[in-house]
Amino acid sequence: MQMQIHTRGGFGWDSEEDSEEEDSEESEEEVVEEEVEDGEEEEEEEIAVTPEMEARLYAEFQATARERLMPAVTLAESCKKFGYHPPAPPFEIINYSDLFERAWGWDTILPFSVARTFSRYKEYLVDYYNRNQKKPNAAAAAADRTGDHDSLTALANKCAEMESHLMFLLKCRAGVFTENVEIKISRTSDRITKRARETTNALESEFPAAAVAFKCITKEAELMCAMLIHAAEDHPYWFVLCNKIRLYALRFMTYKEPEHILAAAAMMGITREANLTCELVKERHKDKNGREFFSIFIRTRTLASMYYILKEYSAVGKPTRGNTAGKLISDDSDVKTCSGKDVVENDILDDWIVISPKKAETIG
Repeated sequence: MQMQIHTRGGFGWDSEEDSEEEDSEESEEEVVEEEVEDGEEEEEEEIAVTPEMEARLYAEFQATARERLMPAVTLAESCKKFGYHPPAPPFEIINYSDLFERAWGWDTILPFSVARTFSRYKEYLVDYYNRNQKKPNAAAAAADRTGDHDSLTALANKCAEMESHLMFLLKCRAGVFTENVEIKISRTSDRITKRARETTNALESEFPAAAVAFKCITKEAELMCAMLIHAAEDHPYWFVLCNKIRLYALRFMTYKEPEHILAAAAMMGITREANLTCELVKERHKDKNGREFFSIFIRTRTLASMYYILKEYSAVGKPTRGNTAGKLISDDSDVKTCSGKDVVENDILDDWIVISPKKAETIG
């Protein structure tokens, strides 16, 4: 009995002791929390960035830029040495012309990244256009040697002929793509053919981007023909990509100064890649260094820049000569006086292709 009383008393003593310990622990935790909060406030005050600090940090960042970009330059030079195209370098390298020449150069357009500001990329497009456009005298001399004159009439006729060839091959390969995709391609081709016929009497000065647009559309159609002949079902997305580029180039055709430079630069870069891809497709994918797939990557990114150009600038302008210019501007809903943003929202990335189980035999 005494043991029970003693035990109970012991329990009572322990419980009181535990409660006192808990109270002391809670008070200590509160003190610690207050100290932590005070410390956090002090830390926040300590890391407050002033304009002077921002300027100093930016200056230090700029001072180390060349050092940070050198690995990309070294990698690019190694790739070229072994016959591979270098990967796209960091975008800030365009601020250092000597490093940019070594890491990338001005022949291939630098892929656009949506993570970067489009305003800076527009400056790059202007530089790319100025470095890659043909000089008038040089272009005339080249035309005399090759017989390939770049008059709008000649380019429009060549474009119309290629569209006719494309539609013939598409009918021969009927069933390779879904009906919806084939209808979209046919509609784009009809618009292009109509535009080509209306451009016969137009002046290049009236629409400075028209010549580049016709070249872009023709090369994309040639690439589509090559893919139809050499198994388009192997790479269905490429076919859709070509048609989307053709549609954008058609809209860029009526761009005026100065925005036509941005549109022309993007089309020039994308046409160069289309020409390279077309040659690789005709060689039946004898691409041992991955250049074909990298070209598709560049074309896809450049199409994204075309999308941003179309959102920012509208393909409208007042005609200054005859009815032809008026027809070019007022033709179809894609080049009316609606804004480029409205045009894009109505028709952008809706061309996900679906291969039909029914496949025609490969031609040629």
